[in-house]
Amino acid sequence: MKKLIISLAFLLAACASAFAFTDTPMWVTSALTNDSAAMTQPGYCYGLMVTPDGTNNVTINTYDNDSAAGGKIIHPAWTLTGSGGSQTLSFNPPMEIRNGIYVDVTTTGTVSYMVYYRRL
Repeated sequence: MKKLIISLAFLLAACASAFAFTDTPMWVTSALTNDSAAMTQPGYCYGLMVTPDGTNNVTINTYDNDSAAGGKIIHPAWTLTGSGGSQTLSFNPPMEIRNGIYVDVTTTGTVSYMVYYRRL
């Protein structure tokens, strides 16, 4: 029994270290209104908060890249109704990003959004 408990303790310690995060803080972008590279290096994406103008629909495409050249991380595109107020998309656990986070916004009105992320 003692060997089993010790083995389980080592297994839990190994799993905890495999999924451990660094002490790097989580960041949030300022309120963005156009297509933008929110982060240009590897890290983790925790989510997005989008605020439509109250009238026009918004379509959000998000890429693991520093441009809209490829590597979509949300399939299909995230579409919000204009009258829905602020909406949040969260990733739990956070999504690993290898190249950066680029957000492509399509709307006939105005929109603001923020990206929550952590750099490696």
